[in-house]
Amino acid sequence: MKKESERRIATIMFADISGFTAMSEKMDPEEVTMLMNECFNLMGSIIQRNEGRIDKYIGDCIMATFGVPTAIENAPQKSINTAIDIRNKLRQFNKEKKLNLDIHIGINTGTVLSGYVGANNKQEFTVMGDAVNIASRLEDASITGQIIVGTDTYKATKDSFEFNELKPVIVKGKQDPVPVFELLSTRVKTERRKISSDRMIHSEIVGRDNELNRLELQANKAINGEGSIVNVIGEAGIGKSRIIAELKARQIMQRVTLLEGRALSIGRNLSFYPIIDLLKQWACISEDSSNETQIMKLEAL
Repeated sequence: MKKESERRIATIMFADISGFTAMSEKMDPEEVTMLMNECFNLMGSIIQRNEGRIDKYIGDCIMATFGVPTAIENAPQKSINTAIDIRNKLRQFNKEKKLNLDIHIGINTGTVLSGYVGANNKQEFTVMGDAVNIASRLEDASITGQIIVGTDTYKATKDSFEFNELKPVIVKGKQDPVPVFELLSTRVKTERRKISSDRMIHSEIVGRDNELNRLELQANKAINGEGSIVNVIGEAGIGKSRIIAELKARQIMQRVTLLEGRALSIGRNLSFYPIIDLLKQWACISEDSSNETQIMKLEAL
């Protein structure tokens, strides 16, 4: 039985390959089709690795979703990493095949309606809504080689990536122009940043007293020399990071040294990644630090 349609916060990416039309005029159709499929396979593997889902193919364009139908953490950042990796890998593909292809990408985050659409005898899962339309318009507005994002994607990733604000884009159906930002970063970021002050939730937490008290009890046991492991489990977006933030703000945490290391789904094949991240956070080692600086900071620590 198919699930009913539901509203979700998701990030939508439209990635359009440039150059196939010109290339098709000089090459055999079968050869063009084979190259297109190679490109789509390359893009699809990158999207899947970053926990995205290909929604549909539209000519030379792929529409992908992050955070729907299954919620994921850091969907905007994963979409940005996907876009960067696709652009870099496609340019590498160009060199290997001696082609002249490129890509331009539009990304937007917002509320979408997800569900199955179509006739009774044939329905397909897709997402619809204003956030999807804007992502498509951003892809239309981008030039070859460019990655541009909407406001919410920018706000969610501006602490991890470098952007340049562009002239707002006029979108059909919108009274006011839509703010857009060009991605300047060219490298994938595997490090998960702390939540910036403008994204913190300042309202009082409600209904989590029992969980917070249990966490505080474990912290007290650690102070008294009794170690333990605590699992905080829940779907993405349910408030796991918030409850940890509340624990960190409690008085008892001033009596301990708190070290944090992040495990990432895309870092599952990187040996000891959470431990490395923990040491880097503790020693205040930035991503751009040289090997000599990293060693010096670790020795000082």
